[in-house]
Amino acid sequence: MKAASLSGLPRALVVSLEYEVPRDEAEQYAARLADAGVEVVQRRISGLIHGAYWMSGAVPRSREIHDAIVAFLAEG
Repeated sequence: MKAASLSGLPRALVVSLEYEVPRDEAEQYAARLADAGVEVVQRRISGLIHGAYWMSGAVPRSREIHDAIVAFLAEG
């Protein structure tokens, strides 16, 4: 985020969760990537907390994060 330029970076996926401390920073990073001409997919998932991805046994909706990652990688 502190880099002078983000141009030339590979395409990126930025997933943010509604209730996580660095949510706004993640979304600002996605915007900076886009402004630098980097292909970026930004997805905010509502209702989830930071760390939900690692709690898949207790948080079934964490599958939405997994699905976003799989879809991004499948696009190549």
